[in-house]
Amino acid sequence: REQTLIIYLMQGLTNKEIANWMEVSEHTIKAHLKHLMKKTHTTTRTGLLTKIIFAAAAPPSAVPIRALHMASSEID
Repeated sequence: REQTLIIYLMQGLTNKEIANWMEVSEHTIKAHLKHLMKKTHTTTRTGLLTKIIFAAAAPPSAVPIRALHMASSEID
């Protein structure tokens, strides 16, 4: 679910739009976002996406192991 949520975030959808597509409540989307932000130590949608995109795009040697762990393996 978190990966699906991230894909919708990257497309610029609102919480309400994401909730409609995922067939869950907007409250559930907010809870997922809060959980993702906690895991990645971010406080905004922009910060969350920036961290995820950076970890996915940077060569492995450029990304600290901890950042890779937070941005990829913890996102289920």
